[in-house]
Amino acid sequence: MSNNRYSKIFLISLLAFIVSFVIVEFLVRKIGLTPTLRMNYLTWSINRKKIDNMAGNKQVAILLGTSRTGANYDQKLLGERLNVEVIQLGLAGTYHPFVFLKDIAENTDFCGKVFVEVVPLFGNPVYDYRAERAIRYYKNSLCTSEILNNKIETYIFERSVLLSPRIDITRLEKCIFGGFIMAEFDRYTITKESRIYYNYYKYNITTPTHSREFYNSIDVLDNDQWLEYMAKVDSYGKMIIQRGGEVYFVRFPTSGLSKEFEDKTYPREKYWDIFAANTSGVAIHYADFDSDIKCPEDWHLDWRQASVFTGELVDAIKSRKELVFDTDHDLIPNAQ
Repeated sequence: MSNNRYSKIFLISLLAFIVSFVIVEFLVRKIGLTPTLRMNYLTWSINRKKIDNMAGNKQVAILLGTSRTGANYDQKLLGERLNVEVIQLGLAGTYHPFVFLKDIAENTDFCGKVFVEVVPLFGNPVYDYRAERAIRYYKNSLCTSEILNNKIETYIFERSVLLSPRIDITRLEKCIFGGFIMAEFDRYTITKESRIYYNYYKYNITTPTHSREFYNSIDVLDNDQWLEYMAKVDSYGKMIIQRGGEVYFVRFPTSGLSKEFEDKTYPREKYWDIFAANTSGVAIHYADFDSDIKCPEDWHLDWRQASVFTGELVDAIKSRKELVFDTDHDLIPNAQ
């Protein structure tokens, strides 16, 4: 009898736990949170490995960049409207996604579409630890057990907010009762299929991503230095274009303090416009779009604005009667 009683207690407790879990999961989703699996070196490497098997496949688009590349695209919309499979290679904390472009250009036969984030403020060509480490991880550390682990974790984490490895009760409490979104590391989520969901649903961050002190610490390149650096970047894009690919250099929206410093230190007419007029790829600037897109915390778009931005981006591509990918001249003659 006692065994039956303990079994009943166990089953009732288990049922109560499951019901409670489902109720809380429903409530946190109702306030706008989504299952979170943050892009890490392993997930990046698995996505990067897909490209090795796509030689000759033009119906693929890869996204190269920082955390903004993870947040600012509506990848489902991008894939549907361009009729491509989208592979996310944005990695938070990187400053020079051109390291990724160099890797794709030199180490693959990829000939699909490449969208490259351009961040003038981070144009100082210093060593990018996170970008270089991601590539090293891909080359040296990817094994069957890690891939299997990643698949299991991804399957679990992309289906539950409460099982997210980034959940933090104190931050969640602020989100529910204080009107704040979850912390910086939960800004965006990436699933194994590279679908993007952004955690700005009901609440907006009001604190800028970067401080004035951060911007003041950046070494600004003069016009010649920046164009020389971008000429090297352009040469990587040219390699992809020469084998039949398409390369798009994209400027994402900025607002507030970020825009103030970008406009001051890298005025468009002296930097971007010169690059855009001479690049081998196609340069697309958010300021040319019709909609007035704002970043809630100066640097990243929320999920609604990401859809607007992506739609405008695709419209800009499709509105051009002929896309010109010119490999017959250099951005800067004899640039190495």
